[in-house]
Amino acid sequence: QPTADDANAANVKVKQTAKAISALATEENSSRYGKVSNENVEEELEEVKSEVVNILSSLEKSREGFSFDIRDMLEVIPSMTDSNSPVVKATVAAIEDVLGITPELICSPGTYDQKHIDRIGNLKDCIAYGPGILELAHQPDEYVVVEDMINSAKVMASSTYKLLSQ
Repeated sequence: QPTADDANAANVKVKQTAKAISALATEENSSRYGKVSNENVEEELEEVKSEVVNILSSLEKSREGFSFDIRDMLEVIPSMTDSNSPVVKATVAAIEDVLGITPELICSPGTYDQKHIDRIGNLKDCIAYGPGILELAHQPDEYVVVEDMINSAKVMASSTYKLLSQ
């Protein structure tokens, strides 16, 4: 399945959805390392594919010379960890302890290993957490502040300790 960065017309909806999710997940004063991410599971994959095909079919009928061909390059079903799961609770508590903020739980428009760990490893309680500014991820000028890396390591260590102490 094409990524949101692909330039073909089939990705218009994917890009719009990613921007909408990112806009909802981003607040002016949000911490750049106080977010815990889950994948977006609001729509079924076949439903999204059908919407994209319908949009492109409409364009094909209305625009002379426009044609399209869609092929799946990668297809993996997203997963979402319950916000009351031990790993989420431990990570939220660790962020509060280490950073002194209450993190925002978000659905990320990106692709994380989380869905593969869920699907292949059958580990359902899995989240993505780490340093950096989500909106800069995988962009040409992406960077991570060293202090953010250190704080994220502290959060991960504290989360691990909390989980192993239960």
